[in-house]
Amino acid sequence: MPELTALRRECEEVAPGALTEPYTRLGAVRGDQLDIETTLRLAPGSTARLVVRETPDGAERTVVEVSRTHDGGGTLLLHRETSSLDPTVDIEPRYGELPLGEDGRVDLRVLVDHSALEIFANGRALTARVYPTRPDEAMGVGIGADGDVALERFAAWQLASACTDGPRPLWP
Repeated sequence: MPELTALRRECEEVAPGALTEPYTRLGAVRGDQLDIETTLRLAPGSTARLVVRETPDGAERTVVEVSRTHDGGGTLLLHRETSSLDPTVDIEPRYGELPLGEDGRVDLRVLVDHSALEIFANGRALTARVYPTRPDEAMGVGIGADGDVALERFAAWQLASACTDGPRPLWP
């Protein structure tokens, strides 16, 4: 996606290593227009989580979760149950099967564009919308794990707007 790569701006990286905490907020990674690429290696029975659009108090947050069963199968799950405090917003989780090799490697790319989320995990795509009630505060990003998960790579880029002439009209 060369057009998307051209929109990348500042990059923040996280050092590789074992994810030993259930959750760590990444203070240097913030925004509502982000391109996040990470490579994880999950042992059987482990789960990794990437949190986006989180408010400072954690009341609103959207969680991308990848897990590996003890028999080697994988699942991609998008938790939207706390993505908005508005009771009229669709917060149903989205999920699907995640193909994993014997080594438990997950190549994960998450694109955040205000309310739109696009998730690509080992060739599988999942898209959804999230509507935080405090969008100007819902900028936090974090990562965590349960079980034996290695973070091999993590890079997050701020994205410039694709609309250089201001917002496009919704209809002519």
